[in-house]
Amino acid sequence: MRFRVARLGRARLILAATVTLSLAALACTAGILTARASAASRDAEASRQAESAAEVIGRRMDQYVEVLRGLSGWIGQTGWPSHGDFHDYLRRADVIRRYPGVQVVGAAPLIDGNQRQAHQRTVTGQIAAEGLGYPEYVVHPATGNAQALPVDYIEPLAGNELAFGFDFFSEDRRRSAVERARDLGTPFATSPVELVQDPGSGQISILVISPVFQPGVAVSTVDQRRTAFAGVVYAAVRMADLLDAIMPDNADRVRIYDTGSTYAAALSLTPSHLLFGPPGEAAGATTRTVDTTVAGRRWTLVYRPLIVSPPADRYAPWVLGAVGILLALLAGAFVWATATGQSRAEAHALATSAELVRTRAAATRRLELLLDCSGEGIYGIDPDGVIIFVNRKAADLLGREVDDLLGRNAHEVMHDKRPDGSPYPVRECPIYRSLHTGEPCRVDDEVLWRADGTALPVEYSAAPMEREGVVITFSDSTVRKRTEQALLDAIELEREGAQRLRELDQTRTDFVSTVSHELRTPLTSIGGYLEIILDGDVGPVADRQREMVAIAQRNCQRLLLLVEDLLTLSRMEAATFAMVERPVDVTGLLDGVARTVAPLVAAKTQRLTVDVSGDCGTVRGDAAQLERVVLNLLSNAVKFTPAYGAITLRAARAEDCVVIAVADNGIGIPKSEQARLFERFFRSSTARDHAIQGTGLGLSIVKNIVEQHGGAICAESAEGAGTTMTITLPLMRVHVLD
Repeated sequence: MRFRVARLGRARLILAATVTLSLAALACTAGILTARASAASRDAEASRQAESAAEVIGRRMDQYVEVLRGLSGWIGQTGWPSHGDFHDYLRRADVIRRYPGVQVVGAAPLIDGNQRQAHQRTVTGQIAAEGLGYPEYVVHPATGNAQALPVDYIEPLAGNELAFGFDFFSEDRRRSAVERARDLGTPFATSPVELVQDPGSGQISILVISPVFQPGVAVSTVDQRRTAFAGVVYAAVRMADLLDAIMPDNADRVRIYDTGSTYAAALSLTPSHLLFGPPGEAAGATTRTVDTTVAGRRWTLVYRPLIVSPPADRYAPWVLGAVGILLALLAGAFVWATATGQSRAEAHALATSAELVRTRAAATRRLELLLDCSGEGIYGIDPDGVIIFVNRKAADLLGREVDDLLGRNAHEVMHDKRPDGSPYPVRECPIYRSLHTGEPCRVDDEVLWRADGTALPVEYSAAPMEREGVVITFSDSTVRKRTEQALLDAIELEREGAQRLRELDQTRTDFVSTVSHELRTPLTSIGGYLEIILDGDVGPVADRQREMVAIAQRNCQRLLLLVEDLLTLSRMEAATFAMVERPVDVTGLLDGVARTVAPLVAAKTQRLTVDVSGDCGTVRGDAAQLERVVLNLLSNAVKFTPAYGAITLRAARAEDCVVIAVADNGIGIPKSEQARLFERFFRSSTARDHAIQGTGLGLSIVKNIVEQHGGAICAESAEGAGTTMTITLPLMRVHVLD
């Protein structure tokens, strides 16, 4: 008996041990699987939250990019507007209010570096005439760059005055983004920068830059885009303001890094690349990292998700293990312990389910808030065309309530008729095609129908959701159409004005030519008769009479020279100025001109130095006209140099050109007037102050003759220190035969 009892005891012990070990193993396995499932659920939720944050930021930045595309397209079609028109355009679009985070929207035209002063005077005159309260305009900072890209337009002006006139080419990050946008022909963002108007603030910002090209010029290739590049429009975005506006509840959970251009390898997540958020570890077990693309740059979001773990997720493995041990030790309470464990598991499951429902409801509410913040109408349809969500803006545009739209067929409610009122079959609708083909679409000229039966002109885009339907965004296109028509009317007025100006210029040219022809004959006759009187052929001439007749003859000669200059200019403008081209020895030509002006130099007790190379080469051109060019420059040097002054004539070969320079130490020309030196009838203030005679036509004729010979002319001068005029002419090519 004892043996049987002992054997039964061993059997029960073995059975208990077997049950205990089996339950313990099952409990451990269940605990491990539960922990893994909970971890996987948290990982999935964390990744979803990170991707949602990246999508919100990317979508908002895409809206900013589209605004800049529209602004650059407007300027590219119409040219640079007045400051008032620029402000009106942005205020009508309500950019600053509708797109939070945008500190300023501006525009900067491309100018030559040596035109800074002239450009400053032009812009200063414009803002003074418009009276918009702009501060003093200065292109800054000063650089030696060949080109400049100063900010000429700013909206809003208040608080951004320091950016007015700032040269984008003076700072490497801005210049790099401008060159990328220009070469790609699309908006491009900078790496992190500090705004000029935020000195020392520590605020991190970016600039989204969109290129502006000259109207009517091809921009298909990089070279064409570089040639047609006319400037940029840009939006300055403060990252802190942007995140606070679009993610008010979760901004403190995000860090954003700029990891470089999408056309280059990604950079590391270091504090120097931080766009937003407190400095810290780039990533870890409690964060999720996701990439998004913003205007040609790669942004990496490090997101700390909000994960609420229910008690069941934390304690379930230990509870199951403890239950297994208790079952082994308390065989009599096995059923009770099992039932208790099941009850607890069910309670935990219910609690977890309720928490998930609350989390989903909160996420849905956040999505609704984001949609209602949009300035465009947005609604989504399921695969059957039924509206499953709609934002407040869409309901307002359609004159309906949100609840009135949800659950109804979108095509039947708002899109069942064409603009002319005729039926619109659903199978012909682009949204229907997008729903069934999975291809996105955009329509710029369509109507939706309001609740009161009136048509709402819209432009809309349809973006398919994978196996879930389509999201449609739309906006009222009435304002855009009015703006486009106004632009077309303005372009037509501009064309008519340009045609009228060309006609007036041709009339002026014809008038000058006719008057000059009519004056030359009587002036020649008057000069001849005065010469006869001076020669005494009509009788004796008293000394006083001779002096007065000589004065009249000199003035007659001056008038003849003026008429001849006017006729020459008229022929040049009418393309009837004929030149006799033949090989011209430059050294011989310059020696002859130097001998011609030698008496004039001697009469003013001046010193003429001739430094002409023995072999200046041969140019192909009209010898008489080239002699006229050099003689004019030397005569000017004599006129504008006081007695005992020095004049130098230099010439030498430079590769395949000959360079001729006439220098003096005379009265010089003010720097502010040098840009107009080759304009017709222009005479410098120093010439007028010294009462030096002249018509102001000589240098204009000289420039035209030099350019017709394929050359160029330039001037360097300093007031009171003299002037140097430099001519560059191409030499004839000499072919050597073997």
